[in-house]
Amino acid sequence: LVRLWGPVIIIEDNIKIASNPIVPLNPVKDVYRFIIEDLEFASQHLPVKDSPGRVTQWSAKGLLAKVYLTYSGYDNGGSRKQEYLDKAKAYAEEVCLNSETYGYKLMNNYPDLFFAKNNNNSESLFALQWNVTNNYWGQGNPTQAYLASENFSGKGDGWNMAWASYDLLRTYEDRDTIRRNATFMTVGTHYPELYKSKGGYTFTNTEQASCKKYIIGSTEDAEVDVYIMSAPIATYMLRLSDVYLTYAESILGNNPSTSDINALTYFNKVRTRAKMPAKPSITLDDIYYERRIEFAVEGQFWYDLIARYYFQPQYVLAFMNAQHRGATYTYTKENGIGVPKLVQEYEFPPVATAQSMVLPYPEAEVISNPLLKKEPVPYYK
Repeated sequence: LVRLWGPVIIIEDNIKIASNPIVPLNPVKDVYRFIIEDLEFASQHLPVKDSPGRVTQWSAKGLLAKVYLTYSGYDNGGSRKQEYLDKAKAYAEEVCLNSETYGYKLMNNYPDLFFAKNNNNSESLFALQWNVTNNYWGQGNPTQAYLASENFSGKGDGWNMAWASYDLLRTYEDRDTIRRNATFMTVGTHYPELYKSKGGYTFTNTEQASCKKYIIGSTEDAEVDVYIMSAPIATYMLRLSDVYLTYAESILGNNPSTSDINALTYFNKVRTRAKMPAKPSITLDDIYYERRIEFAVEGQFWYDLIARYYFQPQYVLAFMNAQHRGATYTYTKENGIGVPKLVQEYEFPPVATAQSMVLPYPEAEVISNPLLKKEPVPYYK
């Protein structure tokens, strides 16, 4: 909420807020303090190990590292606050160094992360669980219904409502085919796990690259019950690879680059898992490339931009305004290498400004709570 709207209402007692919803906003700094205190408590009181699908101390510490890293750049005059970078590093380091003892490690094969049979795998620190028990839409993960290029479930969905942008496709390094093909279907790529009874599925569309992540096919394909708008594949909120990259970025801090052995070790674990060459030094742009590609279609990149906007606002606005948003393209392959070619730019792309970086408060909420138009009130006395 704080990354989307800025000042929001801190709610500790739901019954109290229900009986009196006319309460003021709280400042961004207070919201982050509340989040940090909540996660610090969780990191001490959750179990160090639990049954698959349940959060642990490592889930809380990994998320806490991300919060500290994000908050380090907020309202600090164009740099990141070293105190918070150090805290992000400490929590991320604890996860990196100790989590394997408790059963957490990167999956060996990146595409395997997105098979339902691998729910709550060794890389999953926090994921939404879906209870699919009968043929009712809305009980399970609906991603496949909206994003699949065709009716892979066999239940009448597969509406292809979003696909890879030209801007993202042109960002992929040529050799980064493992993550690209596990994230987006591109022409000529064969997926043996879909339409198994027909020998698999080969994507043939040259005018878009449709989504592959979270597309698991039918009950027969996925080996679990799949219904219309209702699949049982867990939705990642935090993966171990995210903490690895958080660790590397917290070590980089305000430096233009780093060759720190710890930063490189965990950064390159993510990179080499995708069969990409290790880097001898890294910059913030290197980390943002890895994050954009590693977590594409996982709902992360906007929040990464917000975190960078906190301390590099002009960079982020320039980046957004240089994107080919809404452009049409063709996608072909030459010598096995994907080649996205721009066909036409969107005629009236919106211009990103400071106002673009926060959402407006919903009008219905403003009507019911006029204090949303007022200045935030400190939560902590």
